Amino acid sequence: PGLGKEYSQRFEQERQILASLSHPNIAQLYDAGLSESGSLYLVMELVDGMPIDEFVRERGLGMRVKTELMLSLSEALAFAHSRLVVHRDLKPSNVFVTNGGDLRLLDFGIAKILEAPDSVTVESRPMTPKYASPEQLLNEPISVASDIYQLGLLFLSLFDQRADVHEETQASATERAVKKTSITVESRLAEKLPVELDAIINQCLRAEPSERYESATALAADLRNYLDGFPVSARNPGALQRTAKFLRRNWLPASLTAAIIAVITGGTLYYIDSIEKERQAVIAANEKAQEEAAASKSISDFLLRMISGSNALVSPGEPRTVPEAVVHGAELMQTELADQPAVRARLINSLASALTSMTEWARAREMLEKAMPGLVDNPDIDFQERAVLRSHLAYTTYRLSDFDAAREQYMEIIDLLEQAGATKDSLYGSAWRRLGLLENRAANFDLAAEYMARAEQAYEGSDASDFLMAAFTGDYGLVLSNQLEDKNPAIEKYEESIRMFREIQGDDCTSCAITQFNLAWALREQERLEEARNALLEADETFRRHYGEDYGTRQASFNFEMASVTNDLGDYEGALAYQEKATEIYLRELGPRASLYATSLYNHAQIHRDHGRCDLALPLLREARDIHVELFGEDGEWVRKDDSRIAQCEEMLR
Repeated sequence: PGLGKEYSQRFEQERQILASLSHPNIAQLYDAGLSESGSLYLVMELVDGMPIDEFVRERGLGMRVKTELMLSLSEALAFAHSRLVVHRDLKPSNVFVTNGGDLRLLDFGIAKILEAPDSVTVESRPMTPKYASPEQLLNEPISVASDIYQLGLLFLSLFDQRADVHEETQASATERAVKKTSITVESRLAEKLPVELDAIINQCLRAEPSERYESATALAADLRNYLDGFPVSARNPGALQRTAKFLRRNWLPASLTAAIIAVITGGTLYYIDSIEKERQAVIAANEKAQEEAAASKSISDFLLRMISGSNALVSPGEPRTVPEAVVHGAELMQTELADQPAVRARLINSLASALTSMTEWARAREMLEKAMPGLVDNPDIDFQERAVLRSHLAYTTYRLSDFDAAREQYMEIIDLLEQAGATKDSLYGSAWRRLGLLENRAANFDLAAEYMARAEQAYEGSDASDFLMAAFTGDYGLVLSNQLEDKNPAIEKYEESIRMFREIQGDDCTSCAITQFNLAWALREQERLEEARNALLEADETFRRHYGEDYGTRQASFNFEMASVTNDLGDYEGALAYQEKATEIYLRELGPRASLYATSLYNHAQIHRDHGRCDLALPLLREARDIHVELFGEDGEWVRKDDSRIAQCEEMLR
């Protein structure tokens, strides 16, 4: 308690970012806030397991399993670093392993929330000296390199220590940091490790951050190469070492080759040539890995500058919010990474994902439109990255209700993927899916159902994730609920989507809550009003736990559906209160020319009309009609519905 307003504000910003870290190896942050007594609190996922060092020793695990656990940890770090979050406090008690052997990283980013302003002394910074990086001990800027250092120390803790190694104090650790003395495997461990593993851990533990792995992705690549028997970049292997690695991995073919050479001398050249080709393939793979490492370093360095720039305590006058930092970073890329188009494309896709996850549609679209010239048709950039760029732009265009432009953009994506023979790519299915949702919004329900059927066919056999398929199933239900008079097929889709999401995210999942809004609409259409009301209240409770009392356009959807249910229950005043709130939020969040705002006006008018107040309904219907004409044209289905309701109200008034 008693941390003050500045801490409370930063706490709120950080917990929104941390709540978005959904990864199999990261314990989920469910809720956070300020209690009635004035204390900041956090609610985390309960992990049934034990600290990694206890787990390893209790089960007597070997070197390979220990390395596999570190690979899982480095992949979790890479995921979080790509979303601009650094852990800062890696230690055994923050890395649990479940009884099933699954690694789970706890307390991600909590150290940053608790950290005092930079003006105070280093003693005020929360850290564990035994596992602190040199820059933490010296109160220097923290980056992804700090996490990599702490991972190296954690890895060391899984092996038997030398008897003459004394427990490190903050004073001894700080002295070592000042002298820039690096910890090594040889100085700490009693047992001898393979030279490749030695090299990997030692590179993590360099005293200078710039000499460590440039990213958790690069570290994960080396750990994976070690496990698979390939050369590791930490050893900077020469041709002889690469060949030796190849021969160890392929000992049987090599033995057979030697036997054949001994018997049939004439076959020597053939087998030497085969080995040389394999060796060249290994060299090419290593060069590709080095190129990837260089790209990862560029990305890591750039994201680090963005993180620093978004911290007002470090850089006064720089962008203070995450969306502002993202947009600012996109502008910096145009000059700082002008000669690295492939890196820029990857970063723009990541930044676009970040903005869309925060419903910053307009900022995302503006950023993409500025960045895409010179990228989207550049043959030096991977085809998949270019397709994702197009997909991000089309999605933001659709969410901003620019339907004609979005249709054209999605059709271009479909044509490009068909020409490339990539119709089994999940992007192809997603393009049809978005077109289906677009036509559903435009009230072209039969066409929407046709597009969703094409999406379902495209997703079959594609690389679509379980999460994507759960979302698609819910979207298909939405289209069916508009197309079919019988809502039961749609209800079945919604319930299947919720079941799939809960298998992925658990019972307390926001994705389930989104689908519950649509389920409530279908239940109401079937006159199952209490079920619809309960589904809405459960979804609202979930969103409030995760995002607080104001959760944007989703809160508007809750009020919209509750207004309809309350109206059907005969409560005119209660329905109006919900609908007025929905209309207010849509106007604030999306603007006066958005389709959802127009739909809310239409529903608002319906409530007035149902209770004989056409004098209040008509202005709302006419405003909705103007927006629908602008979005869909005079011949659009929504305009026809508006005209029908306007005519009915005018007749009732006469």
